[in-house]
Amino acid sequence: MQVSLIDHARSHWFYLLLPLWLAIAFGFRATHPWTESPAIGEATALFDWCVFVP
Repeated sequence: MQVSLIDHARSHWFYLLLPLWLAIAFGFRATHPWTESPAIGEATALFDWCVFVP
């Protein structure tokens, strides 16, 4: 049985979007003022990865 690339992408869409999500997370890490409000940054990152990513 031949599986097309589109069928494979539909069944494994998470791995296609993971690099984008990682880039956004690293961008947030680089731009957030961690010395001024580390608790807010940590809560934002955890909320993002625990609510939006799954």
